[in-house]
Amino acid sequence: MHIESAAPKHIPAFVAAMAPFDRAQSDDPAVLLAHIMAESVHTFAGMVDGQPVFIGGVRPDQDRSAGMVWMLGNPGIDRAKKFYVKATREQVASMLTMFPRLYTFVDVRYPKSLRWLRAMGFQISAPFEWQGREVVQVERFA
Repeated sequence: MHIESAAPKHIPAFVAAMAPFDRAQSDDPAVLLAHIMAESVHTFAGMVDGQPVFIGGVRPDQDRSAGMVWMLGNPGIDRAKKFYVKATREQVASMLTMFPRLYTFVDVRYPKSLRWLRAMGFQISAPFEWQGREVVQVERFA
């Protein structure tokens, strides 16, 4: 188990392992992942048995004063929970050295993600509608 920079080479295996519900959230998750990776100033892939089980990163917001974090996981995380928690905690700390504020929007249908973000020290807003979905904004300051 290790972390490496997420790259386009990770996308096919990652998308193939995604849960059907997660894959259905985008018309083409591979294209979306490639686009987000290209905009990111930092990426990471959590590798377990040679396969990416979580992929994430941070992109600067429009005025470059904050970082919009993103991360996706697949069911392979279940085989490496301690590694996942330790590695993602380290990645959040690293991203906080790049930006004084990290934020993102999370669909309320992802309670595990919200629990993880709360454990990572993110503050979670009240739910609101954004781009046709009920979401919360999460943010963390350095």
